[in-house]
Amino acid sequence: MMSEFASRITGSPDLYSDSNRTPFASINLITAHDGFTLHDLVSYGQKHNQANGEDNGDGESYNRSSNYGVEGETSDPDIVRLRKR
Repeated sequence: MMSEFASRITGSPDLYSDSNRTPFASINLITAHDGFTLHDLVSYGQKHNQANGEDNGDGESYNRSSNYGVEGETSDPDIVRLRKR
């Protein structure tokens, strides 16, 4: 179990070596704070923590995220495609 874990945390080279891809092709962690999900990472350019009553003052303000031109949910097919990619 530990060797499997070690392989995954170092970029899963066993999964990518056959296709000549480096371990950098693997994403093992996007974010681990404040409930900010991968979906949030591509949907919001700024935090929206109003619901918890702390007036958006809690949590990190700089998440290195992008909304691709629309803050939050959208049905624009071009933006949805970018976010999925």
